[in-house]
Formats: sequence, C-alpha cells, structure tokens
Amino acid sequence: MNYLLCFALSIITFSCSQADEKFCVCIKTSDSLNRLSEKVLRDEKYNLSAIEEGKKMKARKKKACAAYENMLGEEMLELKINCK
Repeated sequence: MNYLLCFALSIITFSCSQADEKFCVCIKTSDSLNRLSEKVLRDEKYNLSAIEEGKKMKARKKKACAAYENMLGEEMLELKINCK
C-alpha cells in the first residue's frame, strides 16, 4: 500500500515539474522579439530588413502564445520556471 502511495506521489511530482514545451517556445519567441525591439529602439539595427524581421517575429509570437493570452501572471511565472 505504501509503495502505491509513494509511486502516485512521485508521478504527480514528476508531472508537475515538466516544462510545457509550447509555453517555452512562446517565451523564447517573446524574448527574441524583445531583443530585436531593443536593438531597433537603440538604432543599432534599424533598417527595412529589421522591420520585416520584427513583423515576422510578431506573427510567430502571436501564434505561439495564442493559448496563453488569458493566463494569469502567477500561472505564467510558474510555467516559466520550468523553461530553460
């Protein structure tokens, strides 16, 4: 009986600590868009190709993050902890 309880608890712990890969892609895409935006705002990379790249990244971010748009900040922070 104790074996089953320990097994069940370990499964729950393991599943809770797994990263949500789709969320991690959303975070990575958002970070990339933020870095590009910073460069453009600092005039380090302000040209037509940077603007086009930014538009494409924004579309990728919107697609990658669509499932998480209405998620609360606390939930997002918990998911972000497991992303590397």
